[in-house]
Amino acid sequence: MDDTILVLSFSERTAPDVARRIRGERVFSLILPGSTTSEQIAAMHPKGIVLAGEEAGSGVLDAEILSLGVPVLAVGHASHMMLTALGGACAGTSILHRRTEVHYEESRLFSDLTDEERYIRETQTLMLPASLRMTASGGGCTVAYADDERNLFGIQFEPERGDPTWSVILANFLFGVCGCEPWYTIEAATARSMEALEKRAANGERAILAASGGLDSTVAAEMARRTFGNRVRAVFVDTGLLRAGEAEVVRDAYAALGMELAVLDRRDLMMKMMVGIRTPEEKKRAFRACLTRELAEAGDSGETCLVFGTDYNDRLYGGRQMREEDGRIEEPLADSFRSEIRCMAELLGIPESVRDRKPFPPLGYGMLAMGEIREEKIEILRGIDSIFREELRAGGVMPKLDDYYPMLSEHDAFGGGSQVLLAAHTRSGGMMMPARLPYDVVERTVSRILESYPSITHVLLDETPTMRSAL
Repeated sequence: MDDTILVLSFSERTAPDVARRIRGERVFSLILPGSTTSEQIAAMHPKGIVLAGEEAGSGVLDAEILSLGVPVLAVGHASHMMLTALGGACAGTSILHRRTEVHYEESRLFSDLTDEERYIRETQTLMLPASLRMTASGGGCTVAYADDERNLFGIQFEPERGDPTWSVILANFLFGVCGCEPWYTIEAATARSMEALEKRAANGERAILAASGGLDSTVAAEMARRTFGNRVRAVFVDTGLLRAGEAEVVRDAYAALGMELAVLDRRDLMMKMMVGIRTPEEKKRAFRACLTRELAEAGDSGETCLVFGTDYNDRLYGGRQMREEDGRIEEPLADSFRSEIRCMAELLGIPESVRDRKPFPPLGYGMLAMGEIREEKIEILRGIDSIFREELRAGGVMPKLDDYYPMLSEHDAFGGGSQVLLAAHTRSGGMMMPARLPYDVVERTVSRILESYPSITHVLLDETPTMRSAL
């Protein structure tokens, strides 16, 4: 079974949430840029397409997508884009940030739904061409429309967290309109993730795994162990940019999997490579080049496969998959969300202590030190991070967090010395939301940082929602 729904992203907030909800219905979904062409989509043979849009004016829709004969559901601003492509028009805002009674007409998309009051961020006054009919109304305007003959559906409101209406709408679209079969279980996702590794192993290849000790790389390691057996080695590259004692923690985690871990000390090399590099993208490119080269050089002529624990967030927000740039590389988790990987870990028998580890990529402190990386900045960050971690644990906050970290800038905004920004997040749908830290935890953390590091003049707490972890 390979039923797939494509989610074209015109909104970094809406697209991941829709994709996760689709997978929650046991149908596989892939997020693609809104700029994806009809030719590219046709080559993928999807069962359906969701256009996920939020902000007005974001992206351009290839109108030929609507003529592929594939059902399309357009959400939020994307419904305006689809309407325009179908010969309709939008004539100004009709509802703006208020609750309104929504009436649902007879429609396959709204089967089993009853009229309801719901909060709506924004709707436009829609001018529908003859080919479309109104399928939902509210506040005296059209909230949703459809071309029943061509299976094209537009809804002006986006899904909300825990929104039962959207669960019904998606299920109706997936199964009633697209004719999908529910097949994408965690067992199926795990098997799908291992396919490329199994093919390489069957060809007699040997592999090196890039170990970091985090959840993603450990799951990738267990998959590689199960496919390659004793023909895979785990290698941990110590970049000098990690938390104190990280190598020992990683070694213990891999020992629990029955895998020996080789540790490569590349701290001096990494610092030399980072001289003069200041931007995050430059740092990522330099680090990736160094890591790939070191892993390749650590292997022998028979080890032709490099396995990385890249996850779906890395793929979506970190650029192209590395395997697209280097044919030696396999990323078995590159289509998997973190929540799915955690379930895979449980299925594969990975210890709970590893499953619950907070993410901290190998370039961690390199991304958390603003500007050029220097050893003294890394040491300050490592000490501050230890203080923050100790206080979060002492305050009982740690189990509630999805990630936490400090960031260090060279100069603060007040003309003094260095400035620290503390961040702690919990995940909500596709968003990373600021965690509500107890005041006494924040107070103790700030006090200890200022006492321990006289060069730090200000400590701030980040209260900004983000689409993903800053790491």
